[in-house]
Amino acid sequence: MMILSRWYYREDVMLKCNSFVFLMQNFYGGGAEKVIVNLANELDSKGHSISIIVNSTEGPYFCKLNQDVNVVELNKKRLIMGIFDIHSYLSKVQPDYFISTLDMPNIINGIICLTNKLSNKLSCKFIGREANTISSYSWGDTPLLLFKLLIRKHLYKSIDLIIANSPDTQSEIIEKLRLKNEKVVAIGNPVLNVADIKPIESLLPPFRTDKNTYKLITVGRLEFQKNLFFLIDVIERMSCLCNVTIDIYGIGSLESDLKDYVNNKGLDNNVFFKGFHVDVNGLYSNYDAFVLTSLWEGFGNVYVEALSSGIPIITTKSKGGAKFILNSPDLGTVCPYDINGFVSGVLYEVENNSLEKTIKRVKRAKCFTIESIAKLYKQACDDII
Repeated sequence: MMILSRWYYREDVMLKCNSFVFLMQNFYGGGAEKVIVNLANELDSKGHSISIIVNSTEGPYFCKLNQDVNVVELNKKRLIMGIFDIHSYLSKVQPDYFISTLDMPNIINGIICLTNKLSNKLSCKFIGREANTISSYSWGDTPLLLFKLLIRKHLYKSIDLIIANSPDTQSEIIEKLRLKNEKVVAIGNPVLNVADIKPIESLLPPFRTDKNTYKLITVGRLEFQKNLFFLIDVIERMSCLCNVTIDIYGIGSLESDLKDYVNNKGLDNNVFFKGFHVDVNGLYSNYDAFVLTSLWEGFGNVYVEALSSGIPIITTKSKGGAKFILNSPDLGTVCPYDINGFVSGVLYEVENNSLEKTIKRVKRAKCFTIESIAKLYKQACDDII
């Protein structure tokens, strides 16, 4: 176990309010790892003592951490092999809160919590974070995930609190893992810095020079979950009605198959693959609408990013964050998995966009700033009996 202490003296953080230890695999991945880094930085900036335990410091989010956040690198073949080192570190620092995210870190959290009921060596509160709806798992595709799910069903009963990232995830955890309602809370993801959101007074009324042209954007991994073949079928149908283009930002294992599908349909002048982009936030406002056709979303950070630019959103009725984030028809349209219905949603939202709706979208995005969500996490931790 290697402790990478990156502390330096700063008067505003010397008087720490609480101590938090976070557990995750590494600094790779997507939303889950970004959530922990955002929370850690925000809580640290407010004067709390923060440590993050990872199996490896590899990944782009490591360099995003505040300099005085302590990082514990386990360097094990598997994260589970570091469980004794994790317990040893917790015994040493005696944090107020131990928070894990995703399946294996949550299993480790549950095991340590369960054994602590016998040894009583730790006084911290144990908190697990669930980032996906349970129904997104499949016996055929992910037997290992389902095995971990069965383990969590038993271990979660001893954990003090489970934080789900949407009401859909919350309700499924309560129902399928048979947990008490009061042990599971729903808190959205901390997606944006306040500075990332344009001031409402700077927003201009939407203006389209060509009423028959639709410029769309989607963002996400090129994987099965994102249902991109369905999206390409939507673009094919729209191309019969109007001039439409879509830029797809993201990379993934289905990229070659998707490009072949586009080529076979003769849509090379309509669908463009843009690859990975470091700062997509600055691009949304260049488009008429944001579209997402996912089969499921744990939360959907991209919804919040698109809302912050003021453009309308059209999405499939996937479990997760869609209905939670888009809680008003003025923000966008949540469609069934129907090509004609999705096309109608896009046409309606773009043609009926307005400055009033644009302002409402930006206001909704502000509900998911890092500062506001970190306050909800802190309050949820403080409320544990």
